[in-house]
Amino acid sequence: MDRAAYNTQRWRDLPRDYCVIDELLGDAAGPCQGLIHHHHVDPQDPDSRTVQVCAAHHPQIHSMLRRLEPRRRRCTHNHRYPGAREDCERRLNRR
Repeated sequence: MDRAAYNTQRWRDLPRDYCVIDELLGDAAGPCQGLIHHHHVDPQDPDSRTVQVCAAHHPQIHSMLRRLEPRRRRCTHNHRYPGAREDCERRLNRR
């Protein structure tokens, strides 16, 4: 990920005034604490839409996103025949 996007004046000038997790979950999420961050909806795209989340709830948003869209597990084995890696990854990612 390109961290240079975070060192721009445009990024520093974004408003930081509420936490989306507190707004969505209320007291169930626990109290807001720390700085308000702008979390990218698509972490691979630095120009993607962002949501505001406090430092205390930032780990919770990552946890929720992992449950909604789990990452694909990658095979680390050495395979001897063509197509074996794809077969292995298909088995690893079965639900």
